[in-house]
Amino acid sequence: MAKLTPENKSAHPQPHFLNARPGAEPASLIDHFNGFAITTDRHGRIVFASRAVMRISGLSQSEIMGRPLDLLFDLTAEQKSAIAQSLGHKTALTSETTARCKSGQPLTVLLNVSALDSAAADSGLAVFAVDVSGLKRTIEEQTQLVTAVEHAAESIIVTDSAGVIEYVNPAFEKITGYSRPEVMGANIELLDSGQHSKAFFSTIIDSLQRGEIWQGRMINKRKDHSLHETEATVSPIKNKAGAITNYVSVQRDVSHEVRLERQLRQAQKMEAIGTLAGGIAHDFNNLLMGIQGNISLSLLDIERHSPLVKNLKKIEQYVQNGVDLTKQLLGFARGGKYEISLLNLNELINEQNLMFGRTNKDIIFKNEAKPDLWSVEADRGQIEQVLMNLYLNALQAMPGSGTLTTRTANVTIDQDQYSPYYVKAGNYVKITIADTGIGMDEDIQQRIFDPFFTTKEMGRGTGLGLASVYGIVKNHEGFITVYSKKGQGTKFEIYLPASGKAVPVHKKASEKFVEGRETVLLVDDEDMIIDVGTRMLKKLGYQVFIARDGKEAIEIFKKHPEEIDLVVLDMIMPKMGGGETYDRIKKIKPDAKVLLSSGFSINGQASEILNRGCNGFIQKPFNLQNLSKHLRAILESK
Repeated sequence: MAKLTPENKSAHPQPHFLNARPGAEPASLIDHFNGFAITTDRHGRIVFASRAVMRISGLSQSEIMGRPLDLLFDLTAEQKSAIAQSLGHKTALTSETTARCKSGQPLTVLLNVSALDSAAADSGLAVFAVDVSGLKRTIEEQTQLVTAVEHAAESIIVTDSAGVIEYVNPAFEKITGYSRPEVMGANIELLDSGQHSKAFFSTIIDSLQRGEIWQGRMINKRKDHSLHETEATVSPIKNKAGAITNYVSVQRDVSHEVRLERQLRQAQKMEAIGTLAGGIAHDFNNLLMGIQGNISLSLLDIERHSPLVKNLKKIEQYVQNGVDLTKQLLGFARGGKYEISLLNLNELINEQNLMFGRTNKDIIFKNEAKPDLWSVEADRGQIEQVLMNLYLNALQAMPGSGTLTTRTANVTIDQDQYSPYYVKAGNYVKITIADTGIGMDEDIQQRIFDPFFTTKEMGRGTGLGLASVYGIVKNHEGFITVYSKKGQGTKFEIYLPASGKAVPVHKKASEKFVEGRETVLLVDDEDMIIDVGTRMLKKLGYQVFIARDGKEAIEIFKKHPEEIDLVVLDMIMPKMGGGETYDRIKKIKPDAKVLLSSGFSINGQASEILNRGCNGFIQKPFNLQNLSKHLRAILESK
């Protein structure tokens, strides 16, 4: 609009609304203006207001006319000064402010104030105010959206309809290792891991082209070619005509969760199989007990030079092989520890190196032992079994030649370390066994601790070796890790809780047995154990009472509490188990001596009974020497 001056007034008459007085009708053009249109006199008092002013402010015309501008606008001191200068024709004001409304609802407006006639000394003001609340909200919302997307923990990718990447957020860069410049303009296929079939991607594309949102898990490839699993949501973006213009993919890295889920499934599977294995081993040990007991008795009844001695010794060796097998079964069964003692692991590893070194001349054995290694409280036989299985695994991975390295170290684990393994913080002894063999791929590494899984040909292995290693370490409240790559060897690391106690000198057990004259109550629900156990006890010189369950044992003990010197008590029995039987015997006679016997291990129920004061534990199957040793240790104790 051209400025009006005294020289051009006749040629350009002023619009009607600019000369409006109170009560004058505004022009129709102004009536259709949605913002504020106001004129003032030379003192800044309102002389005209458009209908929108009354509608938006909620004030009547009479309430507005003759009043200053700050009736309608929340003006700062700087804004008032600028308006005063506009009245003096020195400047014009364009500024953001808040319009005052009767409703109390804030309204952000863009205010423009200028002189009606810059040439007239007594000119008033032309005031226009446009509502920018919606625009401002839109800008703020867009800013918030951009901020949210940029700071989101999830990877966000926007592509065009052909899959060309147009935008990625910082989380994408962090998760994939790609920078924005590297992927902008590239096809989304650069993330393809090769782990999914064509049918998998066809399903996604079909869903999106139907306008549906696809959700699921996929495996993507990082810049360094490592793989990671994501939980993805892919959505199509359409224009007003309904055509797909873009795709938005929001992906959350769930690799850590997947690992934890896999570990949980593995733990649950091992728990279930361990329970089954424990039951099988218990029954099998009872069977071996019958065989072993009869062999021990037969060896006493025949001449030393009889040809039958050799046969019986051979059978005894087969029984021992069976015992070793049940030890492996119980190795990963719940609570599979036997007899706990303080151990120096350097000594055990040195013994294994010497034994395997003699028979494997092509293998170089390196031992890097920590001199002041902490002791551990563990079952010596089971830890020897762990080492033996890992040595055999390493030797089989190096069929020609290679190097087997063992290391020991004292380590302290804090609360934040090894969280996926759910281990306790504290001091541990770490054993490392590393070979230079053929290594393993990822798939085999995921399964090596599974019971009955083996890479050997049929008939060459049971698949229990590493499974029992896993179980034994776990039952000792430790954990095990494995690192391997095809062609680059394998490294196992075992962590066992450290003990601050000194290790006593290990003494070899005597093969002789000592006879007794005391009276023993033998309690077992298996006829085979009752039979062979009775004969073994009598052979050792003891008087014997027998009971086939807990209730019968209580009845006999009530009748002969002073006569019975010791009770050999089976742990698992029908009607009344070993725990309840033990407690009731102790009520009858508090100083009663009890030797707990079981085909299970010393953990679990056996440990609970021992903690309540039971005098000892003997693992089935046992021979005469072992039975004699346990009986005399309890009977001769004060």
